[in-house]
Amino acid sequence: MKTEIVGGTEKNIWSSMLFITAFLILGWRIMDRIWLKPKKKERMLKQQGFKEDPYTLTRILFGDVKENSVEYAEALQKTINIHDEAAPCVMPFVHKTIEKYGIFKETYVLF
Repeated sequence: MKTEIVGGTEKNIWSSMLFITAFLILGWRIMDRIWLKPKKKERMLKQQGFKEDPYTLTRILFGDVKENSVEYAEALQKTINIHDEAAPCVMPFVHKTIEKYGIFKETYVLF
């Protein structure tokens, strides 16, 4: 007994279902990697007493660009004397992060 399908063949339907399944699996993996795992790690760190900035969609898309630019603009407005520390004026975001969280053995600053 042969099944008739209106508007296409049975082969086209199976290939479409395979494509949709692959697309859903890929979508799930991407969502797991960029949203679910970081939220789980955030929750675990919060339970252990670590304080951090919340993981939001804007943080995924733009990172710390806004905070970095605001702190850099504030640092440019301040005058610096010869006896002052240079780090808060040269790299204000890195300096604030180290003050907030401390310096760790595995801390790297990439330029």
